[in-house]
Amino acid sequence: MINVVAIMGRLTYDPELRTTPTGVSVVRFQVAVDRNFQRAGEERKADFIDVTAWRQTAEFVSKYFRKGSMIAVEGSIQTDNFTDKDGNKRKSVQVVASNVSFCGSKAESGTTGANSNPAFAQPAPSYASADNSDFEEIVDDVEAVMKESVAMHKISDVEVASYLSSGVDSSYLTYLGQVDRTFTVGFDEGKYSEIQDAKEFAASINMKNDAKVITPEEYWDRLSDIQYYMDEPVADPAAIALYFLSEEASKKVKVVLSGEGSDELFGGYNIYCEPLEHTSFNKIPMPIRRFLGAFAERCLPRGMKGRGFLMRHGKTLEERYFANATNIFTEREANKILKNGCKPGIQKITKPLYDRVKAKDPVTKMQYVDLHLWLVHDILMKGDKMGMANSLEVRVPFLDKKVLELAETLPLDYKVRAPQTKVALRAAAERNIRSKTAEKKKLGFPIPIRVWLKEDRYYSRVKEMFQTDAAKKFFDTKLLIKMLDDHKAGKNSNEKTDNSRKIWTVYIFLVWYDRYFGHGKPVHPAMHTR
Repeated sequence: MINVVAIMGRLTYDPELRTTPTGVSVVRFQVAVDRNFQRAGEERKADFIDVTAWRQTAEFVSKYFRKGSMIAVEGSIQTDNFTDKDGNKRKSVQVVASNVSFCGSKAESGTTGANSNPAFAQPAPSYASADNSDFEEIVDDVEAVMKESVAMHKISDVEVASYLSSGVDSSYLTYLGQVDRTFTVGFDEGKYSEIQDAKEFAASINMKNDAKVITPEEYWDRLSDIQYYMDEPVADPAAIALYFLSEEASKKVKVVLSGEGSDELFGGYNIYCEPLEHTSFNKIPMPIRRFLGAFAERCLPRGMKGRGFLMRHGKTLEERYFANATNIFTEREANKILKNGCKPGIQKITKPLYDRVKAKDPVTKMQYVDLHLWLVHDILMKGDKMGMANSLEVRVPFLDKKVLELAETLPLDYKVRAPQTKVALRAAAERNIRSKTAEKKKLGFPIPIRVWLKEDRYYSRVKEMFQTDAAKKFFDTKLLIKMLDDHKAGKNSNEKTDNSRKIWTVYIFLVWYDRYFGHGKPVHPAMHTR
């Protein structure tokens, strides 16, 4: 007995993913399929076929297909008998999908003549790029260019390893590169460690993983030495963890691959979803939004739900976005805590960048600013310096010229489709690595600073630094200590609004300043007595 069916057509509505009471994913959708014959003088008719997909197939459909998308479905016919509300016996017929795939080019999808297709009168999605490829072809291109880049960056006369977190970027590189081994670091504090996920992924592709648990003591004790290697004050907590990661790798290899640059090129930061959300609120006239934002900043308590939203949306993108994770202090806060105020103001730095991309969409503008500020002056800088501090060469395949050229052509919808990020890249990765990893939300490099600052030994260490002459030279130390005390007491316990990053930013500057100027001259770690 054989029950096999194959259909190709357009979705008549957006598929909606649902979950059964037992936790199984299911999606139902309808495909409009033109009939093979047409009577003289009549328009070609179409059949509207109901389809059901389950589990991973259902999740795939809900992620990548929309109303009007061309789709190919393989499966089997299933019939069910039922009684309607009037007591009449009925029969339903549907296709249960075993496999789905993209099909058809943009031209074939009817972007130029959709009304001539009776099966679906709406045009296929219009792409914001001059590239005439459909989604599957774009994913093919992403996969091809990444394979080529990784292969080129792996050329070496010594072993090549890879940094490995629990996210899609390093995992995809590791898979494509088939490197000799991988390295991961983490912490004992539960959610601040990616070691277990990294080990599971490495095992799934038969790859060796070396992991190190960083203790709080060694993290804090090495701060001064690491700031020496950094040359300039860098308050990104991940920089210190990256030092330990490169130190571990350098014990066994001389070259590693890193996934840096993927987020900036392919649209990976969660904040990139923001311009695509809350669009109704943004229709409110800007003067009203400015008033609401100012009111929220001055009058609403920190941690109150909605405060941050009102503050952000009370400003234009150019006024509120200065590159990823740089807005630790608002200018108002910085002017209060700095003795000489915040000068010249960060907008003078970002304005020339925004001026170059005036005609672009908000997400592309954010990417452009991140490429020129965050990527260059934080991500790549700390990666290079922490690697070189351990005589380790760090290579970044995502920043190959050909990868950049491809990423520039991607339509917005293939970069960010809120709440999903890196749409095209994740689709390419999902062809080869497990969905759990390919679809994992951006985590960053989690560091338990907020936890440590509540502990007496680290609280005391920071407080002592906040009372030094150097601190008094630059900052209002009363405000610093109040900020520290409030954090320890839990007055800003909301994880999204706590003081830990503010405290850390000031503290690292003072650690750096002490190392370079507190003893008359910088002292190399080999000669420094901790």
